[in-house]
Amino acid sequence: MFFIFAALPFSVQAKQVCMNIYIHGIISIKPHITVTNFIRFLTDNVKESIYAETVLGMRDDAFFYQNQTMQGRGLIPIQLNPALKPGASASLMANVYEHLNKLNGNNEIENLYYTYGWSGLLSRSERYADAKQCLLDIEKEVVRLRSMGINPTVRVIGYSHGGTIVLKMAMAKRNEKLNPQFTINEAILIGTPIQFDTDYLINDPLFEKVYNVFSRGDRVQKLDFFSCGEFFSEQLFKPHCGFEKLPDKLTQLEIRVIRKRGETCKTVCTGNNGESLLYDGKHCSRLIRNVSPGHMELWFFGWTPRHYRANFPLYPLPIVSFLPYILNSVNSLAHSDPRTPFVVTIDAQRNSMIIKNNLLCPQAYQLPFIGLNNLVFLQKLALDYQPVQATYNQEEYHKHITRAYDQAVAIIKEKKCAKKLDEAIVCAKSTE
Repeated sequence: MFFIFAALPFSVQAKQVCMNIYIHGIISIKPHITVTNFIRFLTDNVKESIYAETVLGMRDDAFFYQNQTMQGRGLIPIQLNPALKPGASASLMANVYEHLNKLNGNNEIENLYYTYGWSGLLSRSERYADAKQCLLDIEKEVVRLRSMGINPTVRVIGYSHGGTIVLKMAMAKRNEKLNPQFTINEAILIGTPIQFDTDYLINDPLFEKVYNVFSRGDRVQKLDFFSCGEFFSEQLFKPHCGFEKLPDKLTQLEIRVIRKRGETCKTVCTGNNGESLLYDGKHCSRLIRNVSPGHMELWFFGWTPRHYRANFPLYPLPIVSFLPYILNSVNSLAHSDPRTPFVVTIDAQRNSMIIKNNLLCPQAYQLPFIGLNNLVFLQKLALDYQPVQATYNQEEYHKHITRAYDQAVAIIKEKKCAKKLDEAIVCAKSTE
């Protein structure tokens, strides 16, 4: 079963149309952690460096698009092809969203899917420039659609510092005195470092609704102390001086995943016949393990070379895959205080999802998850998209990183030689 999306076959809007835009995080800095780069990160001085050239080389290498919802740079439509293409992870994500949106009963919504590709550099100034361009590119596409009689809503899903790109669109709007001809109806931040120099931006009218989705099992989200002047980033939006009140348009969600001890999900999950057990993930018996997602499991597919567990209950799907269903369920419940999160506990093998709100008198809602048949279908669909292991494996992954690094060294060397030559010419002319 596949969902086919034709680019835009209609001239008059018959259904509600929603733009779904996925924004990736930074390109891994792990190979680049040196004393020199550490200082560069702290001082936001990464231009003309081997680090920057390496990251840009990796960013433009389609090899790295195979494990996440990512394409080239800029705002690029995702094609929902009827024929499977191994490694087409952006297409896979769009197909998963189509399935879950229809499961939610949103048959009257026509979804358009895009990725926004940015530099991926760990740099405040570069993220700002990318955010400004993202705002302009989205506006251009909205205007184009309106010229065809289509007035879309806009949903933006930002992962890690891709979420910072989302927030900094509001900063660019303010600083550059831009007047975008659209609003972001839903801004979904997943695993985004919450920092005092960007958190207040959720108040901007550019955003109609903001979701902050995180996991206590995510140890990476809090580690960026290069960007905000604080030792650690936060997982939650919290009031502070200059940002005293969180807006009602903010909803915060902690995602927990549990499973019975001894259960593994290296193959497609199957449930126990007739068993219906519900757990909240907080007071777990000895038979229950808290296996809440790590940073990679929020966004990447299971074939990424690192940090996605083969026994993760939702393997090989990331948490972002299930957000249409989760958010639809949360939105049906009583309004919560934006200061503290809903807690969503998923026990996939028993088709259980418990959502606790944070009202004065807390309530727990016992809901089904997406259903074992749907989970099995999506897991099988994802595995059909898995890249060919002979050409996508950890060895090939390192080869592509090494190639980008070697090219970066050559580029920097060439730039230095050109600079010295220019200086020599200037010097020679000055002595004539």
